[in-house]
Amino acid sequence: MVLHHRGVFFPSDFSNYMKNVFLSLFLTGAFLAIVGCGGATAGLDAVKSVTGSFGDITSALSGITDKASAEGAVSQLEGAGNALSGVAGKLDSLPAPIKEKITGSVGDFQGKFDGLVEKVSAIPGVGGVIQGPIDNIKTQLTALAGG
Repeated sequence: MVLHHRGVFFPSDFSNYMKNVFLSLFLTGAFLAIVGCGGATAGLDAVKSVTGSFGDITSALSGITDKASAEGAVSQLEGAGNALSGVAGKLDSLPAPIKEKITGSVGDFQGKFDGLVEKVSAIPGVGGVIQGPIDNIKTQLTALAGG
């Protein structure tokens, strides 16, 4: 049934209709406020940063064949460690599903990382060159794993 008042037609359940409109507007505003404040994007950026850092670490360690290549990899390892540190510093402020994704990816990466570090550290002259960045990365991985 449609009501008519001064040339304007209203649905008979106008009150419920307006409640739904206001609820929709409220939820849209709340969503935009969260996204605008970085809630959703911060979590996605954190995951991208962690996975990107894992790629950088893997690439840097895989490219080490001697002391000279280890010296060349130090800046990439330091950059990756700093990126992980940034995420570790804001881990508590991230939504639980994002934390779980990061923690799970750290667990998956840890074995690969340890194997690569063991392999390149066995190359003469390399261990001392990469030790500082490797220690920082280990510290950040432990923090990201919740430990």
